[in-house]
Amino acid sequence: MEIEQRQIVSLLNSELSLKLSLNAKGRLRSGDVKGFCLKVLSLIRKEGFQNAMKNEIPITLQVELQGAFTGKNIFNSENTDIESEYLKEGTLIKMDLQGVVSEGGEQTDIMNSEEAQDFSERFTEDWIFFVEGDYLTVFANGKIIKSLNVFNTKKSRAFTFKRPISEYRSLINRHFEEEIARGKLDFWHKKSDRILRTRPENIFGRKLCGFLEDFVSDGHVEFEKNNANTSDRTDISITTLDPKRVYIIEVKWLGKSYGGSEYTSTKDVNTRANEGIYQLEEYLKKEPLCSKGILVIYDARNEQFEIEWLNLDSWHDKIDKEPFLLYLQSLSASKLSEERVASLMQKPKSKDG
Repeated sequence: MEIEQRQIVSLLNSELSLKLSLNAKGRLRSGDVKGFCLKVLSLIRKEGFQNAMKNEIPITLQVELQGAFTGKNIFNSENTDIESEYLKEGTLIKMDLQGVVSEGGEQTDIMNSEEAQDFSERFTEDWIFFVEGDYLTVFANGKIIKSLNVFNTKKSRAFTFKRPISEYRSLINRHFEEEIARGKLDFWHKKSDRILRTRPENIFGRKLCGFLEDFVSDGHVEFEKNNANTSDRTDISITTLDPKRVYIIEVKWLGKSYGGSEYTSTKDVNTRANEGIYQLEEYLKKEPLCSKGILVIYDARNEQFEIEWLNLDSWHDKIDKEPFLLYLQSLSASKLSEERVASLMQKPKSKDG
């Protein structure tokens, strides 16, 4: 089913403008950033650009945030002008936030995303929009801000399951159901013995971060970010723009990992789980904008027992009092069905049955 082009551009713009507004750090109004991004996305979807995409011609837009040029405005260009004047192989187009193109400046060919990233490292005050194939990748200060498929016209779950980060319980549960329970992440070293791969915290954290990056509708998601100008690094942080709020997610795991730690005894499990709460407490003390601290535990224990949470009543009021405990299934669907049937058959029949 096709989505209207304006709807696609609007959805893409909501993601891109949020991240660039955060990158601008107050130098630009969020409304101005959103308006500019909308024009860029509309420009890229014009026929002239689409022809270049089909021919795999990479195009780079260098946006000078403080620039005020006097040349032509590319946003007002017709398709024929776009193709004849701008879309040459490796073309670099330098422009200001109004879309006015500079007639001078550096002449260079940028042929791939690696060269675009290197170019961004040289021009740290500018935004670099690199278009290649179906994808737009945006760089700032040598880092990727966002990569988008700007020609994806088919309705996908990314369009239909966007949620604000305030609905984090729904988002995290969806991540578990779709990516972990359905086997889309390879986290077992030896599945039959329930032994996880090395560094499971990193494996699970990156997967959850990637899911939130795709499906959070109103926040900028970062993995292992420095917390509030300190040396502490949160596992995952999500920052909303208006109003500016921070959600912090701490990721832990229980069970055994290959060549690493083991958290299976009552003492070790309780210590490990409560460490996650203590870490959130420390993060919250140093991050005044934090709205919620969330603990997510991936549970690979062979024998489960209830975790004893310490001092629950005195936890910081912004910590979610119901940490996520996500059990990692090692049995196949067919084996689970067999066990379910066997369990039902062992139940005593009622007198009426």
